[in-house]
Formats: sequence, structure tokens, C-alpha cells
Amino acid sequence: MIERAALLGEIARLRAAIRQTLADNGHLADGDVCTLRILKDALGIHTCRKCGADMQPGVTCPECGWSTT
Repeated sequence: MIERAALLGEIARLRAAIRQTLADNGHLADGDVCTLRILKDALGIHTCRKCGADMQPGVTCPECGWSTT
């Protein structure tokens, strides 16, 4: 059986790889219907409908102040 620490380490490595992929290819991940939408969804990242910045759901956009609430 795989140990919990090994699983948590693998999750951290995968999350880091996803974040790096998004950082390297951010120009492709610029909307709700985008090339990297599956990766953005996996990390819970959403695109602000007002300015296009990445944001967490249910919070105010860090770039323009737009809020879904």
C-alpha cells in the first residue's frame, strides 16, 4: 500500500507541474473556454469575466476588484 506521505508528495509535484505549465503557457489560458481549462479547473482557478485575470471562485478579483458575490 502506498504511504500517505508519498501520495501527498505526488499531489504536490503534480500541482507544481500544473502551475508551471499554466505559467509557461498563460497566453493560451485566457478565458473560460481555453486550451488549458482542464488544468485550471483541476487547481480551482477561474477567469475574471471583467478583466480576464486568474482568480479563485467566490472571491474578489485581485486585478480589478470584480466579485461574483
